Amino acid sequence: MYKKIIILCVNICLLINMIMFNVKCIDEYKYLPYKHDKVIYLTFDDGPSPNTNKVLDILNRNNVKATFFVIGNQVEMHKDVVKRLERDGMCILPHTNCHNYRKIYDTADDYFIDLNSCVVKIKDVILKEPVNFIRFPGGVNNELLRESVLDEIKSKFLDNKYYFIRSAPGSAVLAEEGTAVETFAAEDKKTSDIIILFAGTNLAPDRDTVGELIRAQKQMLEFLGCERYLIVGLTSLAMAPDIVPVNQALAEEFGEHFLDVRAYLLEHGLEDAKIKPSAQDEKDLKAGEIPSSLRVDIVHGNEAFYRIIGEQVYQKLDDMNYISEDDKK
Repeated sequence: MYKKIIILCVNICLLINMIMFNVKCIDEYKYLPYKHDKVIYLTFDDGPSPNTNKVLDILNRNNVKATFFVIGNQVEMHKDVVKRLERDGMCILPHTNCHNYRKIYDTADDYFIDLNSCVVKIKDVILKEPVNFIRFPGGVNNELLRESVLDEIKSKFLDNKYYFIRSAPGSAVLAEEGTAVETFAAEDKKTSDIIILFAGTNLAPDRDTVGELIRAQKQMLEFLGCERYLIVGLTSLAMAPDIVPVNQALAEEFGEHFLDVRAYLLEHGLEDAKIKPSAQDEKDLKAGEIPSSLRVDIVHGNEAFYRIIGEQVYQKLDDMNYISEDDKK
């Protein structure tokens, strides 16, 4: 019987017990009326993908509608899934075309060029204009979206016939240093658990701030009280320009508990996936970036990418004798 593996992300994740209610797709509204009742609007970002079909199966079994903020490049790859979203009565809204924060947030014009490309790709599949509500990639208060660019984007929303309901970040909730944030998974912690910490890159550390990441990871491990753990390194050079010194710092701090999966993806990823390198792959590798044939955009990997990471994590856990023979059965 497999032992439980708790995966903790350094990105702030909220694990919420959700009671799903039937809600109307916002196709039916130009603006949403204010709801005094307790209503959950269920939304999904960064698809579609083959897993979207599994999500749709669950939604349909429960007679629930949801909103999907999609990536244009993903729409091109999974047109059949987008058609099913439309057929099943889900709301399809634009999120971004490429999800490359540094590219789309350089100027307001860059943002709208990317967004409009996403809209065109949606329209080409569902044969109608999607509703013009948007969700910022990375959120409205991410560090790569400069305030001056955000202000210009918001000023042009109505000119471009887009609507963004929350025009400012929510109020900050201050917590004293050392305050424990406990997820539902952590409430069920056991010293026999295997902990995997895989840092995200939305607010990626650099050579000057990697110490903060290390300190946060060590605090997590201390709180959980587990001796069996694995620290997985960052993968995206575009999202973390200082990725080499950051991963080096993690390796020096955690030693055998560190897995540099990026190095494996660069050296063996295409061969592992049985993919012949394209000209773009060769260009990516020369620049030190994960090959395009293993990614769906600058942030997210494809099926082969995540399979490789999963297998590398499993192999590392096995090498560290964390997985028993009974676990392998």
